[in-house]
Amino acid sequence: MNILTKFCTKCKTEKPIYDFAISKITKSGRRHRCTSCRNARRRETYKNPELRNWNKVWTFDKCKKEALKYTNRTDFVHYSSSAYHRAIIDGFLDQICSHMISRRKPYRFWNFDQCQKEALKYTTKVHFKRDNSSAYSISLRKGWLALICSHMHAVGNQNKRLVYAYEFPNNAVYVGLTCNKEGRQAQHLKEKTSPVYNYSLKNNLNPVYKSISKSYIAADKAQKLEEKTIKIYKQNGWIILNKAKAGGLGWSEKKWTFEKCQKEALKYKTRSDFQDNSSSAYNAAHRNNWMQICDHMIYKRSPKGTWTYESCKQAALQCKTRSEFRSRFGGALSKASAEGFYEEIVSHLKKWENRTKSI
Repeated sequence: MNILTKFCTKCKTEKPIYDFAISKITKSGRRHRCTSCRNARRRETYKNPELRNWNKVWTFDKCKKEALKYTNRTDFVHYSSSAYHRAIIDGFLDQICSHMISRRKPYRFWNFDQCQKEALKYTTKVHFKRDNSSAYSISLRKGWLALICSHMHAVGNQNKRLVYAYEFPNNAVYVGLTCNKEGRQAQHLKEKTSPVYNYSLKNNLNPVYKSISKSYIAADKAQKLEEKTIKIYKQNGWIILNKAKAGGLGWSEKKWTFEKCQKEALKYKTRSDFQDNSSSAYNAAHRNNWMQICDHMIYKRSPKGTWTYESCKQAALQCKTRSEFRSRFGGALSKASAEGFYEEIVSHLKKWENRTKSI
C-alpha cells in the first residue's frame, strides 16, 4: 500500500490519503472509513428514524425537563443550547416552551403613551437610546422625541463641550470642559483621581460649581474659552488646580474629520483598498455620510452580462488552483455555479496546492 493511499475498512477499497478525515486516536493519524462511507452512513441515519434516535441524548422528556428550568427562550438557548437545538430539529420547541414568557413586545405596543412612560425613566437621550432602542427609534420616526424627552438635560458630544469651573473659598479654582455635565460632576466629587476631590478633602472645603459657557458650544470655541478663563483667574490671583495643559479635548478628540478622511481617501484607487488599508477612516466617512470622497475611485464591479461560459472558462485558464479561481474571480464563480458548468471549467485545476498529491 502506497504511503499516499489508505485502505477503507467499509468499502474495502484503496483511496487517496486525503479522503480520510484526520484522527488523533488512530496510529496512522486518519480515520479507518473514508469520507464517502461516513457520509453515506449519515444519510442512512437521517432517513431512518429508528437509527436517528439510537444515540440521542436529548429525548422529548429530557428536553422538557430542561426547559422547565428557564422562564424565557433566550436563557434556554444560552445555557442549554444542545437541548434547545434538539427541540428545534425534532419540532417540539413550542410545546416544551409554552410556559415561558415572551420578551418580545406585541405588535404596535410602542404607542405614544408607552414611549412617554419609558422616556420618563431616563435623564438623557443617550441613555434612552442605549437602553431601549425600540422605543427611541419609533419616537424619532413618529416625531414624538422632542415632546417625550423635554424633561431630559442636554449632553455634549465630540463636537460640543461645556466649559465649567469649581471655585473654592480660599481662591483656588479648577477649570475644565466636558461633554457630560452630570457625569463629570459625579467624577469630581467622588473619584480620588480628581484634583477637585483631593483638594476638597485635603483642605476640608466645599467647592462651588460655576458654568462658564451657558450651554454646550463648539469644541474649538470651548478650548479657547477654557484657556481665556484660566488666564483671567490667574490675573486675579487665583490658585489654579489644573494639572494638564489647557486647550486639550482628551480621549474624545475627533481624529477623522472630513478633511482628514478626504486626504486619506486620495491614497487609494478603489473602495475595497480604502476599506482594507484604512478601515477607521473608511468607517468614519461611512458613518458621517462623507462617501463623496470616494467619487474619484474606480468602480470594480463588472457590468451585467460580463460573465458568459467563454469568459468564465478563460478566467479559469488564468489560475493554477481552484482556491485562486475563487479568490480572483468571484463573479465568474457565482455565474458558473448558478449555470451548472463550474466543474467543467475547473476540471484542469488542482483542488489543493499544498497537498503531497493533488487531483
